[in-house]
Amino acid sequence: MSQPGLYFNFNTNNPVIPSNAISATLVSSTLNTIKSIVGSAAGMLIFTDKAVFLVNGGSYSSSVSATSISANPQSYIGANDVPPIVANYDMLFVQSKGSAVRAMTYNIYSQVFTGDDISILASHLFYGYTINEWCWAEQPFYSVQAVRSDGQLLCLTYMKDQNYIGWSHYVTNGTYNSICSVTEQLSSGVAVDAVYTVTTRTGSFGAVQYIERFAQRAFPNGYASAWCVDAGIQYSGSPATTFTGAEHLAGMTVTGLADGAVITPFVMPSTGFFTLGVAASLVTIGLAYTCDLQ
Repeated sequence: MSQPGLYFNFNTNNPVIPSNAISATLVSSTLNTIKSIVGSAAGMLIFTDKAVFLVNGGSYSSSVSATSISANPQSYIGANDVPPIVANYDMLFVQSKGSAVRAMTYNIYSQVFTGDDISILASHLFYGYTINEWCWAEQPFYSVQAVRSDGQLLCLTYMKDQNYIGWSHYVTNGTYNSICSVTEQLSSGVAVDAVYTVTTRTGSFGAVQYIERFAQRAFPNGYASAWCVDAGIQYSGSPATTFTGAEHLAGMTVTGLADGAVITPFVMPSTGFFTLGVAASLVTIGLAYTCDLQ
């Protein structure tokens, strides 16, 4: 590490003084590759591929310096390259062996940071796959969205203070490649963590990558304004029967809502131009999906 407060200064003195650049070796019986570092009240948590170390000045929350540094193993379950997610006072990470997800928090009884496997009850979603990317969308639903190696999307609803952990998964007409969350302010003034994905879909134009945003689950006009399709596009204005702008859905079977009435599925023409039998002022059209609850 650099000198404290001087990010590009790695100078040292002889003899060593506390303000010098900091250098230390993690003492372990095996070679550990550092994957991520997360700050906590107790010190720095260093995630490696073999273990998790707590680094501080030798005691809880004490400062690290060139003359005072200590690294103590907390857990011998390593992490992979996916950066941990900090959810309030918990740290979620993907373990290095397989794709199990663990929640690391301080255990007051053993006085170490322990990691509980929070994916074991949904192990069928993980066995044989890996987690490539994920993001944390705290508001409004406290969810983690994770891209699985086969292009499906896993969703974890995580509310530790309510003892609520729930897994689900999204299957779409295509594959999810990348994901992130961006804090945005809606027109109502409410701040949300909007989830964006890079998705590959195959239609008349071949395989194309799209940047898509998950629609908000708030429907101010009731079911008529529901956005329950993938890769959707929406029209709002004077009643009309002809619509354009859906070229990205060319060659795909689409459906949706027109003023609350279900649109009979049809194959979108290559022009993105389509006609409805009855004029509508609020039309949402896109790829259908099926909601299953088990």
